[in-house]
Amino acid sequence: MRKHKRSLHVPHEFALALALYAFTVEKIQDGRTYAIRNIKSGTVVEVAKDNKSSASFLVSNRLGEVVQHRHVELTMFVIIVVGNVLNSAPNQKWTTNWTGKGWTLRSVASGQYLSIAGPPANGTKLVLSAAAFEWHIWHDEVYPGVYRIFVPYTTQNLDLYNYGDFAPGTPVTLWNRWEGAHQLWDFDPVQWVVSKGR
Repeated sequence: MRKHKRSLHVPHEFALALALYAFTVEKIQDGRTYAIRNIKSGTVVEVAKDNKSSASFLVSNRLGEVVQHRHVELTMFVIIVVGNVLNSAPNQKWTTNWTGKGWTLRSVASGQYLSIAGPPANGTKLVLSAAAFEWHIWHDEVYPGVYRIFVPYTTQNLDLYNYGDFAPGTPVTLWNRWEGAHQLWDFDPVQWVVSKGR
C-alpha cells in the first residue's frame, strides 16, 4: 500500500477572505502618530521652523518724541508646511484623529492642526491652525496601498509642489486631483520611523 503525503490545501475562498482582511486592516489609526511621506520624493510633511515673524515699533509722546522702542514676536499666517528629508524631529510628526466625519492631522511640535490658507483651490498653501480642520483620506484608486488627502467634498488634494520636487523646503499645497505620484502619500508609524533611522 502506497502512502500519500498530505499537503496543506487552503481553499480559494479562505485565501481570498484572508487577503481582503489584510487589505481592510487600515494603516491609519485614530490617535496614532505618523510621518506623512510623499511617494514620489520620499520627503515628509514638515512644519517649517520659521513660522514666526517679528516687528519693531516706536512709541511717541504728544510732542512726537520717541519715548519707547518695542519689539514683539508675531505669529503670521504664512507658508509653514513643506516637504523635507526625514529626520524624525517633532515638526515632522502628525497625530491622526477621527472625528466621525473626517480626519484631523495635529502637529506633535506645535499642537496645532494642518489646515489651509484660504478657499480650496489650485496652489492654496497649507498652514497650521488652532482650530481643528478635517480632511478626507482615501486610498488611491490605482495604487491602493497609498493615500490621497482631500479637502472634504472637493477634488483638491495635497500636492508636493513642482511635481514632487526633492529639494528640502518645497511647499506642500492643494491641487486638483490628477494622476501624479507627487499627490500620493503614505503614513509611516513613528515607531517604524525611529527604528528605521537607527
